[in-house]
Amino acid sequence: MRRILTYLCLCGVLAAQKPEELTGVFDEYLAAVKAKDFRKVTALYRGAMKQEILSEYESATDQGGFLEALSEAAPDSYEGATVTRTGDGKILLRLIARKSVPPEMRKEQNLPPVVQLQVEVEFAREGGLWKMGAPVSRPLAAVEPRPLKDLHMGRRADYDEDSTTEVSGPILRAEKQSTGTVYLIRVLDDEVAVFVPAHLAQSAFTKGKVLVVQGASHPEDTQKLWAEKARVRE
Repeated sequence: MRRILTYLCLCGVLAAQKPEELTGVFDEYLAAVKAKDFRKVTALYRGAMKQEILSEYESATDQGGFLEALSEAAPDSYEGATVTRTGDGKILLRLIARKSVPPEMRKEQNLPPVVQLQVEVEFAREGGLWKMGAPVSRPLAAVEPRPLKDLHMGRRADYDEDSTTEVSGPILRAEKQSTGTVYLIRVLDDEVAVFVPAHLAQSAFTKGKVLVVQGASHPEDTQKLWAEKARVRE
């Protein structure tokens, strides 16, 4: 019985490898924040955090101030969703987001009309559902990409059997190899090498274009991916 339960727990974690499962929850959160629905917002938080918020913001006035603060921090849009297992049964969702800057803030801080942010949200499974922690944002320009050690991509057999990892990011450069092309893309604070077999590569895969890939992760190097599907975002 213990083995069966362990297997089911692992499947619950692995099932969230597709970003859409978590971005769906995050989309619900953004919609609830926009609608200023305190009950729906708190329902999406993890248990301990939910209870803390409910006890701290009891009155309608306090709840309104809390929702206003969330609304000011919420991104207008996002892309480049990636997920990472944290090792303690939780999943970290990372996004590249865009946020409009109010005119008075632009003037005071000499900011552009729209800024890019890196947003991180930690999720955990509770009662069979994915529940989220508080989103954490920081300016994308402040994040330096982690460089790759090498572009030796190996063989397909070196990667995970499943091909459910999805990433996207602008192409920084490309390197042709004997059986395909390696595209180096920027994904949040990482440079990720994506091996695209020759039959999947397209002339549209050029520097600056956003490459959207579904493929298999390398079990020992999180910055390498073997593509099973690849396209550029129009």
